[in-house]
Amino acid sequence: LGYWVESDMGVQQPLYIPAKISVRWGDAVASRSPLPFCANVECFHLRQHYVGLHHSRQTSQIFETTSPQLSKVFDAAFTVVGSMSLVSAVAASSAWQGYSVLQDPSVCPPTRSSIAGAAWMSREPFNSKGLHFENARRRLDMLYSSRAAELAAVRDSTFADTNMQAIVDGAYSDPTGILQAVAAGATEIVAFMNEKDDFMNLFTGGDPTSSGNQPDISAYAYQQIFAKRVHTIKTEIDKFKCFAVPPTDGLSMPDPNFVAPYLISLCYGIVTTLTLENMFAGIAAGKLITIKAVILESSVRLNIVAGAEAVEAWEPYFSLAQEVADCMFSFANLHHTLELLTSFVLGTE
Repeated sequence: LGYWVESDMGVQQPLYIPAKISVRWGDAVASRSPLPFCANVECFHLRQHYVGLHHSRQTSQIFETTSPQLSKVFDAAFTVVGSMSLVSAVAASSAWQGYSVLQDPSVCPPTRSSIAGAAWMSREPFNSKGLHFENARRRLDMLYSSRAAELAAVRDSTFADTNMQAIVDGAYSDPTGILQAVAAGATEIVAFMNEKDDFMNLFTGGDPTSSGNQPDISAYAYQQIFAKRVHTIKTEIDKFKCFAVPPTDGLSMPDPNFVAPYLISLCYGIVTTLTLENMFAGIAAGKLITIKAVILESSVRLNIVAGAEAVEAWEPYFSLAQEVADCMFSFANLHHTLELLTSFVLGTE
């Protein structure tokens, strides 16, 4: 089983489309969502197109079916956000087996083990007693059944109507959070980020994907939403003020009490730019945006470890956080810290 998303708008859509599930703290369950889920109320006429490949001892069969418009699936995100189906609002970390299921199985048939490895859900009625996972698993079992009656039941329209989908994450679309902030109407943004590439790729001329011209499910996909050229923003970032790493005492000697095996640099500065129109994020052109950026560079890299080793794998992150605090509050860097607190956080000079 595999699926992909199609649109009848005739507009090429990006690899990821920004969306937001929003609630206002203290509102009742039946309250409306304060922010639009999609920039377009029809969610750009998107539909899920499924292709199933069923193997039996005698033959292999292919069936295809198409879901209703996803605006119907996500309707609660526009109206009563408290009653959204779980399939519209959850994600599974690390996109486990996501690449396998987001393929055309008639071209690249996935194994049953790869299908079963993903977490599947189906869109069920609000009164379904939370059986989203169980019902999805039942439908998958029917797909792999050798009984013709069960296979026929999978092929009928109810399969597409439930919007069966593997639950994967969408963390590859905006690692900085800046795109979502601009889409929500912010004009002054304080952004603390690890490395500068994700930030620069939001500007004109930035790399649209982190894997070149052939994006896949493991690649970041950037949307250029700012008019300023990427080489210009790089020049501005290179002129940012930077904390001393390691801090120095009054004699310009390294602080002997400061140990930083992970922190490489910590710099900050303010950039301004105009927006570009982005229909998928709902961003209009010509809005002036001020970004107060704090950019950290470190040797820490993502560790994907489970079980008993997970805590040990996270220890570099804990150490890095302590190194940043020690760096900011060292005597040699207090003038940088005061400037950050006043001009960035408090908004005063």
